[in-house]
Amino acid sequence: MLDRKGIFSDFSGISRNSKLLIVGSFFGNLALGLVFTDLSYFLHTVRGLSIVYAGLLFTMEGIVASILSIPLGLLSDRRGRKGVIIYGNVALGIGIIVLSLATSMYLLIIVALIVGAGDAAFSSSQGALLSELSSTEKRTAAFSLNSLMQNGAWAGGGFVIYLVSPLTQFGVSTLDAHLFLYVALGIATIASTVFFLGIYESKGRVNKERRENMTSKTKDVLTKYTLSNVGIAVGAGLFIPLMSQWFNYKFQVPDTTSGPVLGLSSGLLALSALLAPALGRRMGMINAMVITMLASTAFMVMIPFAGSFGLSAAFFIFRSLLMNVSGPLSTSLIMGIIPSNQRGVASGITSIFFRMPNSFSTYPGSILLKEGRYSLPFEIAAFLYIVSIISFYIWFRRVKIPEDSPSDVATAIH
Repeated sequence: MLDRKGIFSDFSGISRNSKLLIVGSFFGNLALGLVFTDLSYFLHTVRGLSIVYAGLLFTMEGIVASILSIPLGLLSDRRGRKGVIIYGNVALGIGIIVLSLATSMYLLIIVALIVGAGDAAFSSSQGALLSELSSTEKRTAAFSLNSLMQNGAWAGGGFVIYLVSPLTQFGVSTLDAHLFLYVALGIATIASTVFFLGIYESKGRVNKERRENMTSKTKDVLTKYTLSNVGIAVGAGLFIPLMSQWFNYKFQVPDTTSGPVLGLSSGLLALSALLAPALGRRMGMINAMVITMLASTAFMVMIPFAGSFGLSAAFFIFRSLLMNVSGPLSTSLIMGIIPSNQRGVASGITSIFFRMPNSFSTYPGSILLKEGRYSLPFEIAAFLYIVSIISFYIWFRRVKIPEDSPSDVATAIH
């Protein structure tokens, strides 16, 4: 028990519109979880395409998602977020279906661009809309529930691929079994648009605020927030996408062993979001974020020095759990500080300044791994994490938002 109110009491009273948005996002995240877990294997081993092409698709998707985050964020600020999210959901569903059926590399690249655009629509608008649909007191709880759903869906998407085996036992070919899963999740993603259609978005806010430009205060807040997150993004990119291969190099563990462990880690990440509102309420949002991130960094440093795969995997899981507690708190913080008419572009900016450095740092991380420098990526990441955490605390330590105290209002950054 974190306090007398209990963990689950924070989640009562979340608005119906917020729940519709969170539930409606589930199948899109489930489909993305499948794609990012299995697409490289599907295209290379099942389809017979070069592994280089699979890497190219992920790169193209990430670049497009980053580049379009800001213009789509601006669009959602000025025209409304609901329509942008509906577009993103439909584009994502169609893209995943065609991605599984296409055999032409040119078509695959085009579809990767469409998926990236759909991804950008979500990243720029979903958090901003969720903030507006939530009451001040329930904003952190709503973002924590959203984090629970997202991580659970991504983990579920990874485990969905295990359905291939029972399907093949009924005489279905490996290719057709994969196609069935991709197409089914694509259709489910499109069908989930019905949840978004049921959301009521106030048109008065859009019509009243869409002409206002970003203020200097907002730019200052976003600059400090993004700078304090760049080190986290770069550090995470050095090792997280490479953990399966790192376990193989370090402990000679095949991906059939490390894969389920990483899937379990993703599943447990969802549960860690349940702790976020209670910790933020008990400690204060800034203190809760700083303490959990520092504890996460400590476990991260211990990963390469563990004497066994089991212990190293346990450190990785604890590291992920603690870091994920700060995720919904961080999103709630920035959405609480930024004016409502500027949250879309703010989401786009924070997305691009996290995804781009996070993507680019994986390549040097792979070089260090290839050269046998198994501990160096974690050591570099730990240094970057600490710099980011200290910077974040210095810039945001005096910030008070309504979640910390019902009588407070958001204050300026000093």
